[in-house]
Amino acid sequence: MGLAQGQRPPSGSSASHPTVDRRWSAGRRTPKAATKLVVYPRLNVSDAGSIPAISTWHGLAIYTVSPYFFTIRVDYRWRNILHHAELLELELPTAERLVREAGVLVQNVYDGNIDVEWKGTNDPVTAADRAANEYLVRGLQHAFPGDGILSEEATDDLDRLSRQRVWIVDPLDGTREFIDRIGEFSIMVGLAIDGKPALGIVFQPVSDLLYRAVPGELAEVVREGTVSALSVSTETSPSQMRLVASRSHRDPLVDTVCRKLGVILDQPSGSVGLKVGLLSTGVCDLYIHPAPGLKEWDTCAPDAILRAAGGTITDAWGRPLVYNRSDFRQRWGLIASNGVIHAQIVAATIEAAEEAGYTEESGFW
Repeated sequence: MGLAQGQRPPSGSSASHPTVDRRWSAGRRTPKAATKLVVYPRLNVSDAGSIPAISTWHGLAIYTVSPYFFTIRVDYRWRNILHHAELLELELPTAERLVREAGVLVQNVYDGNIDVEWKGTNDPVTAADRAANEYLVRGLQHAFPGDGILSEEATDDLDRLSRQRVWIVDPLDGTREFIDRIGEFSIMVGLAIDGKPALGIVFQPVSDLLYRAVPGELAEVVREGTVSALSVSTETSPSQMRLVASRSHRDPLVDTVCRKLGVILDQPSGSVGLKVGLLSTGVCDLYIHPAPGLKEWDTCAPDAILRAAGGTITDAWGRPLVYNRSDFRQRWGLIASNGVIHAQIVAATIEAAEEAGYTEESGFW
């Protein structure tokens, strides 16, 4: 006898606590006869009992459980595909709305008097940082109460370490550029799932410029309402590559790496998110940060965007960046590029770093 409409498998079944618990409309990798889907990625063939599989496709097995509902057994690869596709329906538009609304708060402060306080040496904070932080954190907590949050301007109680999904927020990246009224600042919100960047939004309010991405699903830039696809450059020659460099935090090691590679062109920019945006649109080709200073909120959203645009981002020793750690410092720096000669850039960076006394074990902190 099949399950009643909307009913889950019995509690003794390994499918009783689904990894994905949302209704999917027919037509998305489903038989035409289906009107709804219930997705239970942990369901095994044995759990289905006498229910025959009515369809299989590249590891995706569909079992009928009532005339109108289906249960899916999904292997790990398909679970990720379905999961990331979901982000386009709720998480991405919700986060974009919150970021744009926070942008109004930031722009209001930018257009008025900017009062600056100091959290530490070379670490300014303004009313805009705090207003955007409060708005974004409250909005994300309300929309996704089961998720963790790590934000630059919020207390980190480490509860996030028990969460599979964590929103990583920089309410105002490029505070120095904000204070100096250069305009090269942004609001960044990323989502990490199992330590990997799964979604990224970077918004520059003064230009109404927004980058949004879900790796493997979507990579777009929205300029004053006009949407374009993101794609990195295909430049292969270091002498023709354009470095995007920090306007206010350029480390001498960057110049050393450029000399080793033969990179002679550069373009200054504030905000890590805007730097990576220049890579993601093909305007620049590489960004090197072989130094301390970066934290997870500086890199999560840009990481997702560059990956989605076809680029590569690693630490200075060529390893993927990891998120939702107890120590949120990106101790081993960052290298972002169009991906074509990323290994060569990493090799030059390692050589320069180790000549300066840095090691892979300790990084730059």
